[in-house]
Amino acid sequence: MKKLLVLLALAGLVAPALASTGFYKFESVGGRFRICHYNVMASDYAVTVKVSEQCPLTIDVAL
Repeated sequence: MKKLLVLLALAGLVAPALASTGFYKFESVGGRFRICHYNVMASDYAVTVKVSEQCPLTIDVAL
């Protein structure tokens, strides 16, 4: 029983991460918001932040 629990715990640690890193491309500002554009695995992805904040250089995107 203990071996089974240990194996299940280890299997949880080895689960594949379903995320990818997005790299900053450019930004656009409209009103009170800044739209940050990223390249994620050859696809475009956008994140909206307050105009007073800066766009992160990279983001993690769940796939």
